[in-house]
Amino acid sequence: MNGVRRIIAVSIELSTPVLLVLGLMTRPVALVLLGMTTVIEVFVYPQAWPTHIQWAAMLLVLLCRGAGTFSVDHWLWRLRPLTTDCTVRLVKLAPVAGLRYPQMQLRLIRI
Repeated sequence: MNGVRRIIAVSIELSTPVLLVLGLMTRPVALVLLGMTTVIEVFVYPQAWPTHIQWAAMLLVLLCRGAGTFSVDHWLWRLRPLTTDCTVRLVKLAPVAGLRYPQMQLRLIRI
């Protein structure tokens, strides 16, 4: 069982930095590395929390913001074909009658 854990840990340590540099699957990779950082902090080096907080902060930024425009993720997202059968376009915003505060209602049509 220890051999399997070691193989998994080494494969994560070697593959995830390459994926992060390329910007491929950035958010899932950041989540995996954040989990690995948490496990290392709790079980391996509990006194090294300043370093682990820095790693966690960097990974949380990637998890929340994504890879950016110079990444494989962005390039693949732009090449993705539309999978919906219709496109919805905003026609106009109209105030909803009878409401005290001005709230808007979206009116959508199919193209």
